[in-house]
Amino acid sequence: MKRLAWTQPCCDNCWQDHYPDHIPVRLIEVEPEFCVYCASPTTSGIYVRIDPVIAPHPTLTKGE
Repeated sequence: MKRLAWTQPCCDNCWQDHYPDHIPVRLIEVEPEFCVYCASPTTSGIYVRIDPVIAPHPTLTKGE
């Protein structure tokens, strides 16, 4: 059974829109993914914890 992940990729623009007063922590080695908020391709290395039920564009848990 496929499950939606609580840790979701976020692009730079959406990070600035949703978390303007925070500095993101970024992964160094990333693969292309799609932003949870706008669905645009991203390699920002930024991830957010969000309930996948309310996430606009959630991704599946990796490895399943």
